[in-house]
Amino acid sequence: MLELNRINARDRRGAAIHEAAHIVISEHFGIDVVRAAIWPTPRQDALLEKTWGGQIQVIAGSECRPEVWRAIGIAGVVGEDLWFEREEDAVKGYYWDFRFDTADAMSESDWYLCRAKPEIDADELCEAATKVAELLRGALWGKLIKTARKLIVEARIATSPTTEVPKIAGCTLT
Repeated sequence: MLELNRINARDRRGAAIHEAAHIVISEHFGIDVVRAAIWPTPRQDALLEKTWGGQIQVIAGSECRPEVWRAIGIAGVVGEDLWFEREEDAVKGYYWDFRFDTADAMSESDWYLCRAKPEIDADELCEAATKVAELLRGALWGKLIKTARKLIVEARIATSPTTEVPKIAGCTLT
């Protein structure tokens, strides 16, 4: 059985990679990220529930194309799959074929961000996931890792008992 510290560290990395993928893909498409953060979410049973969560806020005009929203919304799931599974096949379309068929494939906020619905938009999401995976495994991999590390460091500062007013991704919390 995994120790609680190892579960916590894995979940922290997962939350950081997830949010970093949203950030990196947003910036790739020229969408401004206003705020991004990860934080611990204490749970009753760390084996069944994630111990870390996160969120980003983006600004984009209504002119933003649906395929850009799809890419941004699914980037977190794609980033986690690439990080934890280390799947070479993730850059091939068939890897994603049934990934987006059910509501539990992504969080409610990710579904909202990608402006899609389970089953209905699964084919478009599969196509978008393949493109996002190619970007993240290729030219954007270094930026993904660097951004995830930054989120982890900022989370440590924000959750430190000696820190009065932490900064998270360029925003001061009050």
